[in-house]
Amino acid sequence: MKQPTRFALALSACALLGTSGLAAQEPVAPLRDLVGAKGAGGETEMQNRGYKLAGGSKAGDSSFTYWREPMSNRCVAVRTTDGRYASITYTKDADCQGGGATQLPAAGGSGDALQTVCGVETGGKTYRYRCQLRTEGCEGQGHCRSTLTMPDNELQISWGKNDQVEVQAAGMNPQKTTSSFRDGQTRFDFGGNTYFVYRSPDRAQRELANFRD
Repeated sequence: MKQPTRFALALSACALLGTSGLAAQEPVAPLRDLVGAKGAGGETEMQNRGYKLAGGSKAGDSSFTYWREPMSNRCVAVRTTDGRYASITYTKDADCQGGGATQLPAAGGSGDALQTVCGVETGGKTYRYRCQLRTEGCEGQGHCRSTLTMPDNELQISWGKNDQVEVQAAGMNPQKTTSSFRDGQTRFDFGGNTYFVYRSPDRAQRELANFRD
């Protein structure tokens, strides 16, 4: 059997890279909670978090919207399939060239707060409250800061990669911990207690509709 030449091997490698580029794209960690959200609710929440729509396209049974990330100005691709967000990844800058110039917000700029339900599990009991979550800005690799306002407490949360978060309350030192996300709810341990907040806009709306004081 004839052995492939170096040139043929090089061509094969290039083709492989070309076809796997999308799969290798980096997920946008601060938007991980929006995967699975309905398209309309997801777009509202993207805007609330300071992302600016910069274009769109269609491919097969999926549609793509492209967004500029606040502070970092990186281009983000959202793939929507069957009406729900299927993936959110960083993409090449050229994908965001169709939306015109983007004005970056000043440091600390914010969108509208998400009205939601949050709470704390402590001493074997669960306490639920009406809360608001305001995302105040993103830096560098998409690390965002949020303020979770509860009736008697306020938490400053910095969202990092690989589900890592840093949480701080008034009068307390910051604490690094790991968050988890499932069915629209984010959970993390802080100060010996477990906190939770519904970050998916659709789930937050349902929880508020069924909330009982």
